[in-house]
Amino acid sequence: MSEHSYTTFTLNNLLYGIDTIFVEEIFYLPEITPVPEVPNDIIGIINIRGNIVPIMDLNYRFGYQTTNNYQLTDSVIILRWLNLRVGILVNQVHDVRSILEQEITQEISHDQTMVREPEEKFVKGIADNNNQLIIILDIEKILNYIEEQEIDVSENSLEEIEDKNNIVPLKVSQFFPNASLQEREILQNRSNNLITLIQEEDNENLETIAIIKLQNEFLGIDVNIVQEFITSRKITPIPCSEEHILGNMNFRGEILTLIDITYFLNIPPWRLKIIHL
Repeated sequence: MSEHSYTTFTLNNLLYGIDTIFVEEIFYLPEITPVPEVPNDIIGIINIRGNIVPIMDLNYRFGYQTTNNYQLTDSVIILRWLNLRVGILVNQVHDVRSILEQEITQEISHDQTMVREPEEKFVKGIADNNNQLIIILDIEKILNYIEEQEIDVSENSLEEIEDKNNIVPLKVSQFFPNASLQEREILQNRSNNLITLIQEEDNENLETIAIIKLQNEFLGIDVNIVQEFITSRKITPIPCSEEHILGNMNFRGEILTLIDITYFLNIPPWRLKIIHL
């Protein structure tokens, strides 16, 4: 049985999943610069350490009514494959889940004559995972869609956009127009932090890590070896085992041996969640 790790998030009260291998980074909503002559679902661009990245609001793509009523608690997930990058705007990022291919239903029965579908489907299927329905997105199609738009992501594109603004009116004069002055300042500060270049940083050799917290300490784990995050369940102690071995747990028929890494890090034990590697 083949399974993949999916990062889950909510958007417009629906639960979505994206293959974690495509996730480059996640951060809170920054200021976004609207651009002309792009589809409505591309709400603008942001500057991430010198790279111009288009941002999508999938509400437009899926036909949900939106009033540009964004929140400071919204997040942006940056997806990357080879040299293609795109950010998708989400309401809340949740956990990483392991989903079997057999759990994903790719065919959904409906009257084709009653529904006007987009030329390219972004939804790969629906997964029934832990009694929750998760809409699985096809990230390769999303990235290919961005590539087909031929959006200028050069370092000079922001200056060119300013020149075009004198001729071609923007679809929206300002991103998040309902933001207060204080919220606008927070958005701009977040954007400034994203632009800041880290001196002598080799971006090509950066690694994606999952951040966990033990007491007041933050630790990083290579996301490529993380299968999913799960809540602690019934643990069966193992007689005569080492102090750092908590015991065994039955997870979907698989017996997992659990360890307490606080034993090695001199951190007081605090067991909230279990990471399945």
